[in-house]
Amino acid sequence: MTTINYTEGTLTLEKKSPEAIAKIASKKKVHRLPFWLSSSHFMVAWGQINESDSTLLFIDTGLAAVGIGFAGPESTIEKNNIQKLGGAIQGSGGGGAVTVTPVLLSALQMGNIKKTNFPGLQGAFPRPT
Repeated sequence: MTTINYTEGTLTLEKKSPEAIAKIASKKKVHRLPFWLSSSHFMVAWGQINESDSTLLFIDTGLAAVGIGFAGPESTIEKNNIQKLGGAIQGSGGGGAVTVTPVLLSALQMGNIKKTNFPGLQGAFPRPT
């Protein structure tokens, strides 16, 4: 069982047991978010954008954009009526030059965690070919 405490900067790995689950559940602020891990760092989990149906979202824990918590393709932006904020910005990513447009989600929810007025980017993913 894995517990990530972002506030304290700790990662705890322990055998899953009723006692371990009870210990975690007894803490004041616990959010449970089941996810799938592929390879060493590709995480996906069910979530909800604005008032949409649940959709599978990619979790990028290393996005190189301070204050940005969401990056989605144009199709996701359009399908969920996500507000674009201004024009495109060009920068560099791990794969070279990238052009993105700032966006604002009315709401983003994963598990029991819901945030409103959530900043994001459109364009960080390549267009399908």
